[in-house]
Amino acid sequence: MLTPAVRVVAHLLAGFLVLVAPLLAYRNAHRPHAAAPGARLRRYRWLVLRQLILIAVLVAWIATSGVARAQVGLGPPLSWWWSGGASIAVAAFMLWSAVALRRRAPELRDKMRHRAGALLLPETNREARWFALVSLCGGVAEELGYRGFLFYYALTWWPSLSPLELVLATSVCFGIAHLYQGWRGVAATTIAGVLMGALYVASGNLLLPIVAHIMGNMRAAVIFWTPAAARA
Repeated sequence: MLTPAVRVVAHLLAGFLVLVAPLLAYRNAHRPHAAAPGARLRRYRWLVLRQLILIAVLVAWIATSGVARAQVGLGPPLSWWWSGGASIAVAAFMLWSAVALRRRAPELRDKMRHRAGALLLPETNREARWFALVSLCGGVAEELGYRGFLFYYALTWWPSLSPLELVLATSVCFGIAHLYQGWRGVAATTIAGVLMGALYVASGNLLLPIVAHIMGNMRAAVIFWTPAAARA
């Protein structure tokens, strides 16, 4: 049984994930100087800080709420062999696909140039390193928030929801959180959310969706990395 204080914090966390986070991301992406020199690095640092704070708050809430870890995806998976093997396979595929796309990096960058999400794409190796850190922190924070916490939150107040309904509802919230990328970005991230949600339901643990999320985001750092020989 959740105490009143724990319930209030849960409502605040849900409100942040569903309402505040999309507005903050949209506002940050559409600032007048979002494309100015150095703006991308500042944005990466801000994102990492926000993600680390969100992770800390979620972990603190879980630790003090009395909620079982398994209810928020932090318990053991249904099968360590399946989850571990699938995680390795997903990571290997994402890395292979990113390396394969490196030769098309200029073409891909040009295609995305007019999208709001293009402001996040790294243009230097220093930016690529920060982008990798953003991908790492973002994968953990967003899966813990939009899959682990929101699944639990939704089931607590709407216990009749089926796994499919949970996956769809949380995926829509996840897609809206990427509103700054435009409606194509919302559609793409909603679909990605459905895939992450399905992996969570199938494995019973956040390990597999976190690995898939991190590696999916980190592909850009690999694709746009410039070798030392090419920089000389």
